[in-house]
Amino acid sequence: MRPRLPTRREVLSRAAAGLGALSLPACAPTAGRKPDATVADAAADASAGYIDAHSHIWTPDTDRFPLGRWITRDQMDPPSFTAEQLLATAAPHGVDRVVIIQHAPYYGDDNSYLINCARRFPGRFSVVAIVDERRTDLADHLRNLKRQGVRGLRISPTRYADRTFVKDPSNWLNAPAMRKLWALATEEDLILCPLVNVEHLPTLHPMLADFPGTRVAIDHFGHARADRPDELQALLSLSRHRRVHVKASGFYKFGDARAPYNDLVPMMRHVTEAFGVDRVLWGSDCPYQLQKGNNYGDAVAMVEHDLDFLPLSARKAILRDNAQRLFFA
Repeated sequence: MRPRLPTRREVLSRAAAGLGALSLPACAPTAGRKPDATVADAAADASAGYIDAHSHIWTPDTDRFPLGRWITRDQMDPPSFTAEQLLATAAPHGVDRVVIIQHAPYYGDDNSYLINCARRFPGRFSVVAIVDERRTDLADHLRNLKRQGVRGLRISPTRYADRTFVKDPSNWLNAPAMRKLWALATEEDLILCPLVNVEHLPTLHPMLADFPGTRVAIDHFGHARADRPDELQALLSLSRHRRVHVKASGFYKFGDARAPYNDLVPMMRHVTEAFGVDRVLWGSDCPYQLQKGNNYGDAVAMVEHDLDFLPLSARKAILRDNAQRLFFA
């Protein structure tokens, strides 16, 4: 096995001390792995830590940040996963920056909470928002979001609040408003993050061909499985579009759905071989990564330690450099 990557564990743990206690159970230690040594000069390097390219946050302060009309506060699960809780969860595992994804089931296209958190923690968060592409002021709205720290947009063939499919999901990208969104995203250099099931991966090809300059980061492997060749091929075929990236995120819901996630190593090999290591980004999908016996540290460690077919520089790219280039540059 190749040398493990150094992290900023001690430095970031001290930094997290002032962020407040978690209401969720503390993450369990990473089973079977020794803690990493801290790099001596890590404190001087503000960009030394890893980047979680996919996590959600929400707040119990529903007076200041109201929920959508389709959900009530008692339906939030967990009831609280704030920016402070996320940072405190990530810090002991060498992660000091996070791409936070708008959580449609709670907030719809009201991105206020994420934007507020990005403002309160400068440099720590990059925001992926949700917009209603049918709004008449879409161009101005996107420019305003960008000024407030938004770097990407989540899109999906579902209605964002109740997650039911649109009337014609196979043609979800052909609506004039969606094509306008892609054109404006290209113009504003906003990354589009499709949340799709594997059957919708082929629908991306025509739009990617029409908008080759649009940067795209597909969430959660496109929900393809390595043990199903047709699904895997649907994902890998997108690699011919040179600005398409893949988020290796949500380990808790693939394969055995439990640590150490060794059954996902073949998927990681296929994806990195097809897309190249510079187009794969690791993400936790917190707080869901913290449920059903899973924890944050094991998700980091799978990439950090177990992808021994990749050199150290490639694992560092997946854990930090690629997200830095896309979402923090």
